[in-house]
Amino acid sequence: MAASENIDELLHLLVGQYVWLVQRGYGTMLKMQFGQPHRAVRKPIRASEDASTTVKKTLERRLVLIEGDISLRIRDSQWSISTEDVVVDWRSDALAVDNMLAFHLDGQRVLSADRRVDETVLKFDLGTTLRLGRSIYPGDMESGLWSISMWEGPRAVLFDGGRAEYRDGDGGHTN
Repeated sequence: MAASENIDELLHLLVGQYVWLVQRGYGTMLKMQFGQPHRAVRKPIRASEDASTTVKKTLERRLVLIEGDISLRIRDSQWSISTEDVVVDWRSDALAVDNMLAFHLDGQRVLSADRRVDETVLKFDLGTTLRLGRSIYPGDMESGLWSISMWEGPRAVLFDGGRAEYRDGDGGHTN
């Protein structure tokens, strides 16, 4: 099966699932969870000698995360989230995005998940739509738009221009 077919197969697993723990990350990044929760524990890591004090302190800590059966990570995509009354996108004020995530996306159920030529569209049961478009870096065909991964299973990444990469699960948690 081609990587693009695999990514579509993973994407369609979102249909019927509730989205939870929707988070805004650095820059254009968004992360959301679907399905049953799992605890992921990263053991402390020794940083390189030239790492900053902040990096050393962060890596020397144990990190405990809660992730779902399915994780969707939006990276370099020109995304937008809309309802009938409100639209936010990757350029919007952080508070407006946080409000949209908390009050209009978190807790909704996916009705449809369709990947088209230039965008991927997720529609939710309470009227919210998530659109994942082209890269924020025009012309960078290696720009990872978004990825979808299964807990202890496969992971797929969609790149600008429609290329997809698929990796089978290795029996362990994939990030």
